Amino acid sequence: MTSGEPRSCVRFGSDCTLTTTVEGVHRRSGGITMKSDDLRGIALFEGLTDEQLEASAALCLEVRALMGDHLTDESDFGYSFYIVIDGHVVVKVGDKVVADLRGGDHFGEVSLIEHERRNATVVAAETCHVAKVMTWDFDKFLDVSPLLRERLSATAAGRHNEEE
Repeated sequence: MTSGEPRSCVRFGSDCTLTTTVEGVHRRSGGITMKSDDLRGIALFEGLTDEQLEASAALCLEVRALMGDHLTDESDFGYSFYIVIDGHVVVKVGDKVVADLRGGDHFGEVSLIEHERRNATVVAAETCHVAKVMTWDFDKFLDVSPLLRERLSATAAGRHNEEE
Protein backbone atom coordinates (compact mmCIF):
# COMPACT_ATOMS: atom_id res chain seq x y z
CA MET A 1 0.00 0.00 0.00
CA THR A 2 1.42 3.39 -0.92
CA SER A 3 1.39 6.47 1.25
CA GLY A 4 -1.90 8.38 1.14
CA GLU A 5 -4.01 5.39 0.12
CA PRO A 6 -7.12 4.94 2.24
CA ARG A 7 -6.50 2.31 4.91
CA SER A 8 -7.86 1.38 8.27
CA CYS A 9 -6.99 -0.90 11.13
CA VAL A 10 -9.39 -1.98 13.82
CA ARG A 11 -8.32 -3.89 16.93
CA PHE A 12 -10.85 -4.90 19.53
CA GLY A 13 -9.72 -6.05 22.92
CA SER A 14 -8.96 -4.61 26.30
CA ASP A 15 -7.16 -1.66 24.69
CA CYS A 16 -9.74 -1.16 21.88
CA THR A 17 -8.05 0.98 19.24
CA LEU A 18 -9.29 2.31 15.92
CA THR A 19 -6.81 3.95 13.58
CA THR A 20 -7.67 5.27 10.13
CA THR A 21 -5.81 7.15 7.47
CA VAL A 22 -7.77 8.59 4.59
CA GLU A 23 -6.13 11.05 2.24
CA GLY A 24 -3.58 12.05 4.86
CA VAL A 25 -6.04 12.45 7.73
CA HIS A 26 -5.09 10.44 10.81
CA ARG A 27 -7.52 9.91 13.65
CA ARG A 28 -7.44 7.58 16.62
CA SER A 29 -10.24 6.47 18.82
CA GLY A 30 -9.40 5.07 22.22
CA GLY A 31 -12.84 3.52 22.52
CA ILE A 32 -16.17 3.19 20.84
CA THR A 33 -18.13 5.74 22.88
CA MET A 34 -17.34 8.60 25.22
CA LYS A 35 -17.59 8.44 28.98
CA SER A 36 -20.16 10.73 30.58
CA ASP A 37 -17.39 12.21 32.75
CA ASP A 38 -15.78 13.59 29.56
CA LEU A 39 -18.96 15.59 28.90
CA ARG A 40 -19.60 16.70 32.48
CA GLY A 41 -18.77 20.38 33.01
CA ILE A 42 -19.33 21.34 29.35
CA ALA A 43 -21.87 24.17 29.09
CA LEU A 44 -23.90 22.37 26.40
CA PHE A 45 -24.73 19.66 28.96
CA GLU A 46 -25.44 21.89 31.99
CA GLY A 47 -28.73 21.00 33.65
CA LEU A 48 -28.88 17.45 32.26
CA THR A 49 -29.49 14.58 34.66
CA ASP A 50 -26.91 11.82 35.09
CA GLU A 51 -29.14 9.55 32.97
CA GLN A 52 -29.34 12.16 30.19
CA LEU A 53 -25.57 12.66 30.35
CA GLU A 54 -25.05 8.88 30.06
CA ALA A 55 -27.46 8.72 27.10
CA SER A 56 -25.64 11.62 25.40
CA ALA A 57 -22.23 10.02 25.95
CA ALA A 58 -23.48 6.71 24.51
CA LEU A 59 -24.16 8.51 21.19
CA CYS A 60 -20.72 10.18 21.05
CA LEU A 61 -17.69 8.58 19.46
CA GLU A 62 -14.31 9.42 20.93
CA VAL A 63 -11.88 10.91 18.40
CA ARG A 64 -8.27 12.06 18.74
CA ALA A 65 -7.42 14.51 15.98
CA LEU A 66 -3.78 15.27 15.30
CA MET A 67 -2.50 18.76 14.51
CA GLY A 68 -3.45 19.60 10.92
CA ASP A 69 -6.32 17.10 10.67
CA HIS A 70 -9.42 18.45 8.93
CA LEU A 71 -12.48 17.61 10.99
CA THR A 72 -14.79 19.30 8.48
CA ASP A 73 -14.25 20.78 5.04
CA GLU A 74 -16.14 23.77 3.68
CA SER A 75 -18.81 22.82 1.11
CA ASP A 76 -18.75 19.11 2.01
CA PHE A 77 -21.89 17.33 3.14
CA GLY A 78 -22.17 17.25 6.91
CA TYR A 79 -22.24 13.80 8.47
CA SER A 80 -21.27 14.64 12.03
CA PHE A 81 -21.44 17.07 14.93
CA TYR A 82 -18.41 17.67 17.15
CA ILE A 83 -17.75 18.75 20.73
CA VAL A 84 -14.20 19.77 21.64
CA ILE A 85 -13.33 18.01 24.90
CA ASP A 86 -9.81 19.40 25.04
CA GLY A 87 -7.42 20.93 22.57
CA HIS A 88 -7.73 23.72 20.04
CA VAL A 89 -9.28 23.86 16.57
CA VAL A 90 -9.49 26.74 14.10
CA VAL A 91 -12.50 27.51 11.94
CA LYS A 92 -11.73 28.80 8.46
CA VAL A 93 -13.93 30.19 5.70
CA GLY A 94 -11.83 30.14 2.58
CA ASP A 95 -8.31 30.93 3.79
CA LYS A 96 -9.49 33.25 6.58
CA VAL A 97 -9.55 32.07 10.20
CA VAL A 98 -12.92 33.16 11.60
CA ALA A 99 -12.90 31.46 15.01
CA ASP A 100 -10.80 29.57 17.53
CA LEU A 101 -12.60 26.81 19.42
CA ARG A 102 -11.35 25.11 22.58
CA GLY A 103 -12.55 22.65 25.19
CA GLY A 104 -16.31 22.91 25.69
CA ASP A 105 -17.00 24.45 22.27
CA HIS A 106 -18.89 22.61 19.55
CA PHE A 107 -19.33 22.77 15.78
CA GLY A 108 -21.02 21.03 12.87
CA GLU A 109 -24.61 21.46 14.01
CA VAL A 110 -25.59 23.91 11.25
CA SER A 111 -25.26 21.42 8.40
CA LEU A 112 -27.17 18.75 10.33
CA ILE A 113 -30.01 20.97 11.55
CA GLU A 114 -30.35 23.09 8.39
CA HIS A 115 -29.60 20.15 6.01
CA GLU A 116 -26.97 22.22 4.23
CA ARG A 117 -23.36 21.71 3.21
CA ARG A 118 -20.58 22.67 5.61
CA ASN A 119 -20.08 26.43 5.87
CA ALA A 120 -16.48 26.21 7.13
CA THR A 121 -13.38 24.08 7.39
CA VAL A 122 -12.34 23.09 10.91
CA VAL A 123 -8.71 22.08 11.44
CA ALA A 124 -7.00 20.78 14.59
CA ALA A 125 -4.44 23.39 15.70
CA GLU A 126 -2.96 20.79 18.08
CA THR A 127 -3.77 17.25 19.12
CA CYS A 128 -7.41 17.36 20.22
CA HIS A 129 -9.82 15.12 22.06
CA VAL A 130 -13.28 15.51 20.53
CA ALA A 131 -16.68 13.84 20.78
CA LYS A 132 -18.32 13.07 17.44
CA VAL A 133 -22.04 12.43 16.90
CA MET A 134 -22.85 10.89 13.53
CA THR A 135 -25.80 12.17 11.50
CA TRP A 136 -27.78 8.94 12.01
CA ASP A 137 -27.52 9.44 15.80
CA PHE A 138 -28.00 13.22 15.82
CA ASP A 139 -31.81 13.19 16.20
CA LYS A 140 -31.49 10.70 19.07
CA PHE A 141 -28.85 13.01 20.58
CA LEU A 142 -31.23 15.99 20.35
CA ASP A 143 -34.05 13.89 21.85
CA VAL A 144 -32.01 13.13 25.00
CA SER A 145 -33.09 16.46 26.49
CA PRO A 146 -35.15 19.44 25.37
CA LEU A 147 -32.21 21.56 26.61
CA LEU A 148 -29.86 20.01 24.03
CA ARG A 149 -32.33 20.56 21.19
CA GLU A 150 -32.99 24.15 22.30
CA ARG A 151 -29.32 25.06 22.74
CA LEU A 152 -28.13 23.53 19.47
CA SER A 153 -31.05 24.95 17.47
CA ALA A 154 -30.30 28.42 18.85
CA THR A 155 -26.59 28.06 18.05
CA ALA A 156 -27.35 26.86 14.51
CA ALA A 157 -29.76 29.76 13.92
CA GLY A 158 -27.20 32.27 15.20
CA ARG A 159 -24.40 30.84 13.07
CA HIS A 160 -26.66 30.63 10.03
CA ASN A 161 -27.60 34.32 10.46
CA GLU A 162 -23.90 35.29 10.79
CA GLU A 163 -23.32 33.86 7.30
CA GLU A 164 -25.91 36.13 5.72
